[in-house]
Amino acid sequence: MAFSQLARHGARALITAVLASSSLAVTFSTSAAPALANTSWVESWACPTSITIYAVEDDPALAAPRVVFGPDSAHTREANLVGEVSGPSVPGGKGRQFIYFAETSLVAGGKGIVTAFGQRNESYGSFVVAASCDPLGSVRGISFEDLNANGARDAGEPLMAGAWWKLSGGGNWSICGYTGGDATFGPTVKPGTYILQPIAAPGFRATTQERNVLVRRLGQASLGNDLGFVRDAKSTGDACGQYDPKPTPPASVAPPTPNILGALSTAPNTFNAFLTAVEAAGLTDALNAADITIFAPTDAAFAKLPKATLDRLLANPAQLARILRSHVVPQRLATDALAGDHSLRTLGSFSLRARSKAGIVKINNLAIVGAPLTAANGTIFPIDTVLFTAAK
Repeated sequence: MAFSQLARHGARALITAVLASSSLAVTFSTSAAPALANTSWVESWACPTSITIYAVEDDPALAAPRVVFGPDSAHTREANLVGEVSGPSVPGGKGRQFIYFAETSLVAGGKGIVTAFGQRNESYGSFVVAASCDPLGSVRGISFEDLNANGARDAGEPLMAGAWWKLSGGGNWSICGYTGGDATFGPTVKPGTYILQPIAAPGFRATTQERNVLVRRLGQASLGNDLGFVRDAKSTGDACGQYDPKPTPPASVAPPTPNILGALSTAPNTFNAFLTAVEAAGLTDALNAADITIFAPTDAAFAKLPKATLDRLLANPAQLARILRSHVVPQRLATDALAGDHSLRTLGSFSLRARSKAGIVKINNLAIVGAPLTAANGTIFPIDTVLFTAAK
């Protein structure tokens, strides 16, 4: 899959980086907080040149905590707030999750502490510095001709190569670029909240609005940021320079519900390996379809695979696509819809056995890990094992 000249990452390299970081970057949650406390936990990822920190504030009315990190409590520095997540994607399903990032100089294998100073309490976490850092994050999407001008990519609408876009982060920073020959784009960025704007060529006008995108940490991508354009003979087009970078929206403004790809890229469980495998297998369109349910393997699930198995799959996109299709059901399912015992037909015409009792869902006798995620076009159930048996 070709991106613009600004970002090119091989699927094999990205999955390998995900598996390596999952075993090296050790994280810890906070201890139990007092009854009136609202900053519920802190989690961090540290590598030699940077640190990413998450802090959850259970009470959405409270401001973001102040977060510091260092080798001990006497030697700390402050981390910068770069974004936030609210709604179902927050661990526990309530409040807000704040994301912090700082460039620093740390020693591989070294240890440190993180403190989040909330308005009602303090929360603590620990970290071990990984041996190496993941690559930068990215903002990815495609450009398409929006034939019905509804602002959404529908079946049969053609891709548009060479369309322009602008990415800004508030203040004076911005970057402009164009989609490649396959209509994709993917500029690399540090963790943070950004504004993505479509730039229409003469004879076209944009049908999708500017949007807020969040890259949560190094190595993660914000996906599904599609840009639509419709033909308009009266339009003189836009120029990248005519848009001044806009300040990052206030933290209290909740972003729109993301689609499946966007929800996976910002979920509490990490799905980097699964998303990269989806791209390598050419299944992004399948995950953009309306009303689907995905039983999505986490990075921990891919970390269980032997290296030889992973190499074999990456070398065979058709076989990889066959396996991934067995994780997708072409209907929107909620937990209560799975009560009892069900046989679910997947996109690849394979069968999954779903059981739900007392709110506990199992797929092929594997328990769902974490709460299901709701996306604009479907539902995501995280699982910690790749489903091979269903694809045989």
